Amino acid sequence: MNSLGINLQGKLVVLKATKMLPRYADLCYRLFYVTGGFGASPITRGTALFGVHVSDGEVARWDGNDVERLATSEEEARSPSVPR
Repeated sequence: MNSLGINLQGKLVVLKATKMLPRYADLCYRLFYVTGGFGASPITRGTALFGVHVSDGEVARWDGNDVERLATSEEEARSPSVPR
């Protein structure tokens, strides 16, 4: 389950700035490519999201409720390291 109530697997999302340290609140650090986890599905009980931070390629786990929104196509186009 996630805060958007949609399937997030394979999508680029923007994490909530309130969940980040202040120095990482800029949008470039909040772009996260979701690769899986029970939180990626709108119908499962789990909330774990697994994926990759676009800014540095770090593999990480976030909670599905930490997602603010889907990234716009413009934001996605400016992120060349997003897996396709």
